[in-house]
Amino acid sequence: MNFSMQVSYTKAEDGSFEGGFEKVAIYVDLDLSPTHVAKQLPSGRWKSKLGKGHDIEHDTVDALEGDQMDEYGIVAQYLRRRIQPVVQRHVRPNTGADS
Repeated sequence: MNFSMQVSYTKAEDGSFEGGFEKVAIYVDLDLSPTHVAKQLPSGRWKSKLGKGHDIEHDTVDALEGDQMDEYGIVAQYLRRRIQPVVQRHVRPNTGADS
C-alpha cells in the first residue's frame, strides 16, 4: 500500500488524538485489500464517507469494523501528517492613487 507516500503521511502507532496532526485509519477486508479510509477530525471524532452524499461522524473506528456486507473490515494501519498552519495574507485595498 503506497497511499502514505502519495499524500505525505507517515505511520502512526494508533488512532489516539494528537494535536497538530491529521490522522487517517485504513480499513482492509479479509484479503487485506483496502476497503475504506476514515479521517480524524480536530475534535478527535472520525469522519467517513459512506457513498455519494452520505458523510457520517463516529466516535471510534470500531463503529465501522466487521466482516459483514455492510461493514468495512478491520483497521490495518493508522497514518498521520502534520497540519500545516494557515497563513493569512493581508491585501492592501486599491485606493486608485499611485504610491
